[in-house]
Amino acid sequence: DCHSLNYWTILPGYKQQDFFQRYVKAPLDSGELRRVYVIVSDALRYETAMELHDHLAANNRLKLDCSAMQSMLPSITRLGMAALLPHRTLSWGVSQNLMVDGLNSHGLDGRSKILETVNGIAVDGSELIAMKREAARAFVKDKSVVYIYHDKIDAIGDKQSSEEHTFSACRDAIKEIEGIVSYVVNTLQGSRIIITADHGFIYIPGDPQESMKTAIPAAIPGTLETKKRYIIGRQLAEYPGAIRGSLRLDDPASDVGFLVPRGIQR
Repeated sequence: DCHSLNYWTILPGYKQQDFFQRYVKAPLDSGELRRVYVIVSDALRYETAMELHDHLAANNRLKLDCSAMQSMLPSITRLGMAALLPHRTLSWGVSQNLMVDGLNSHGLDGRSKILETVNGIAVDGSELIAMKREAARAFVKDKSVVYIYHDKIDAIGDKQSSEEHTFSACRDAIKEIEGIVSYVVNTLQGSRIIITADHGFIYIPGDPQESMKTAIPAAIPGTLETKKRYIIGRQLAEYPGAIRGSLRLDDPASDVGFLVPRGIQR
């Protein structure tokens, strides 16, 4: 259990899997709000969010607060996106999809079905702000929770052909999220907007040096998925240079685990 995500504590405060209960459900249950808007920006790391905070602070109509959460491990889109949704249980499904209370959390349609359980809906940010005012207000009218998905940084930085543009993508993301916030406030008259991310990123220009690479066997028994930054598998053995963890999440019967290299190793 010492390797379980439930025991994995680095930052004080809240973990990513606590997000919905803490930041969405609690204020709705208190009766202080009718609706909460959540902007989920793929790979919006903390420092970029702080710069966004400074930009938004120029609008004295907005009251702002910025804090950190401890991400899931490995910090990947699938896992982070699922953890941000309302859930009692998270589990690994077929094709390595993340299941939220038995529902597939992949894509807008899957997330909308999960959010329906809390009178919510999911929408792409660019599609939302392209709506006319009447259509947009009708779209959210009866909803308590609106998740707005935005993808700029990960869409650029996670591809080798465009990763050199990661920092300009961060700048563009700040401008785009500002636009979404403005639309929610001015067009939808939203009063509570939460901006968060599924994961952050580490940027290293060029190819990693050999000293940054962690040697592992070509094939590890039980492996389900292998990437440069993590390995996911069943009953994985420990390996030098890697941290082993359990992905039991809320499923005590699961034997799925992960290996992540220490520090910024690959």
